[in-house]
Amino acid sequence: MLLLSAMSLAAAEQCDFELDGLKYQFSPDADNEVCIVGYTGYDQYCAAHDLVIPAQVTHDGNEYQVTSIANAAFCGIRARTVDIPKTIRRIGESAFVMSDVYHLKLDGDMMSIGGYPFGMERNSLLVVELSGSFVFERPSRTFQDDPPYIPLYSPCVALSGDVQLMDADPSRPAFAFLSCQDLFIDDNVDDITGIRVRVLKNCYSYRPTPPATDDATFCSEVPSNITLHVAQSAVSAYFQATAWNLFKNIKGDANAQLENITLNASELVMTPGETFTLKAFLSPDEIEGVYMVDGFESYVVSFNSSGSLTDEIQLTANQDGETLLVAYWGDQIAFCHVQVTSAPVPPPTITVTPGEVTMDVDEIVTLTASVEGGNNVEFVWESDKDDIVFLRTVDSHTVQVLGLAPGQATITVRDVESQFTPGICQIRVNGSVGAADTNGDGKIDIADVNLVINAMLGKAAGDVQLTASDVTGDGHVDIADVNAVINAMLGLE
Repeated sequence: MLLLSAMSLAAAEQCDFELDGLKYQFSPDADNEVCIVGYTGYDQYCAAHDLVIPAQVTHDGNEYQVTSIANAAFCGIRARTVDIPKTIRRIGESAFVMSDVYHLKLDGDMMSIGGYPFGMERNSLLVVELSGSFVFERPSRTFQDDPPYIPLYSPCVALSGDVQLMDADPSRPAFAFLSCQDLFIDDNVDDITGIRVRVLKNCYSYRPTPPATDDATFCSEVPSNITLHVAQSAVSAYFQATAWNLFKNIKGDANAQLENITLNASELVMTPGETFTLKAFLSPDEIEGVYMVDGFESYVVSFNSSGSLTDEIQLTANQDGETLLVAYWGDQIAFCHVQVTSAPVPPPTITVTPGEVTMDVDEIVTLTASVEGGNNVEFVWESDKDDIVFLRTVDSHTVQVLGLAPGQATITVRDVESQFTPGICQIRVNGSVGAADTNGDGKIDIADVNLVINAMLGKAAGDVQLTASDVTGDGHVDIADVNAVINAMLGLE
C-alpha cells in the first residue's frame, strides 16, 4: 500500500523539462527554483551507475537552483552512489522507495526528509554518509504496527560532519536509524547531539575528544556486546563522557581512520564455474579488513565470506547475469561490477596507433601495436597494397610505413598465436593518379565516374569539378570522358 501510494504521488507530478535524464518542475513559490519529479537516465538492470544531483541547472538560457526532490521521484532505481547537495531543502516521502542504492551522501542545511524515503526495505541502502542538519517527517500514512520513530534502514552510517537530526514534531525524539550495525564518526565531527541512533555491532570515533552528545544519543541503552573503537589515547575521555559511557566495551585502536579502498578489479566478465580472488587494498594498511557484500543479484556469484571483515573473497560464477560486489568501511566504498555469461567472450582487439594515417609519397610514418593483457605478445604486420606502401619492421610491436605511390592501403597486425582480434590502420597516400582521378582522392573508382556523369548532365558543383571532369582535355565533358574514367578504373588504359 505504501509503494502504491508513493507511485501514485509520483505519477501526479507534472514535468516541465528534462535534462540529463532528470525531470524537473518549476517551483510555484520561486521563479528561479525547480523540483526533481522523476528520472529516466538509468538502465534499471545496470549495476555500474552513479547519480549526482546537480545544485543548479540551466534551461532555455535561465539558471535554476535545484531545491527539492518530489515524492517517489527515484522509485525503483539502481545506483552505486547518490550524491545529494546542500541546495536540496526537502526530500519527498518515499523518494527512493524500492530502490537499490549503496552509498547515499547527504549534505544538508535543515534538509527536510519525508517519511520512509527508502520504504521499508532493509537491504536497499548500505552506507549513509551525513553532514549537516536534517528534519525527519512522519509518513503521511501510517499503520498500526508502524514503529514510533522515523528510521532509515542502513547497516552502515558514516557521519562526516556535525550532524543534527530533528523530528518535525519537537515533542518526540527523532530515531533516525534502525538496525545500524556500524556507526563511523569522522575525526572532524565535534557534535552529534540529537542523533538518536541504535548501534548493533560497532561504533568508531577517532576524535581525540568525544563529540558532544546528549543522554538519548544512543537510545539510552547500549548492549554489552557492542564495541566502541576510539584512539588509544582517548579511552579515558570516552569512558567518562556523556552517552559514550553507556558503552560497556571500549577498545583503544592504534590505527587511524580508513582513507581509501581499492579493489584488484572493478569490472569482471566470467563464465559459469569460473573463480576469481577479489582483493581489497586499504590505506592506511594498518586497517584490517573491510566489509564485502553482494549487490543486486546474489544468485549470479557466490563467495566464501559475506558481511564480515575480510581483505579478500573467493568468487565463483554461478549463472548468467550481472551483479555488484561492494567493499566498504566507514564512508569509504569500492565497487566491482561482475557479469557472468555463457556466451563466448570476444578476445581483445589489437590496437594500432595511429588508427588512420594520411601521408605523402616518400613520407615515413611509425605505427605501434598493443593489446590489453598482452605485453609479451609477438605481432606480425602486413599490407594489402604493396605498391602503395612499404613496411619496414623495427620490432614486432613497431613498423615504419613508407609512402610509395598515391592511393589507399590497409595495414593489418595479428598476433602469432591468433589469440586476439587483429588490428588495422587505414593509410591514404596523397597525390594524383592521373586525370581519371577526378575527385582527387588518390584512387579511381565509381565516385570518379559519377562526378563526370553529373558534370555531363549539368550537375557539376562548381568550375573546379567541371574542369576535372574534362578527362580527355577537349574542352567539353561528354561520353568520351566517362569512357576514359571507366577504362582507367578497369586498368584498360
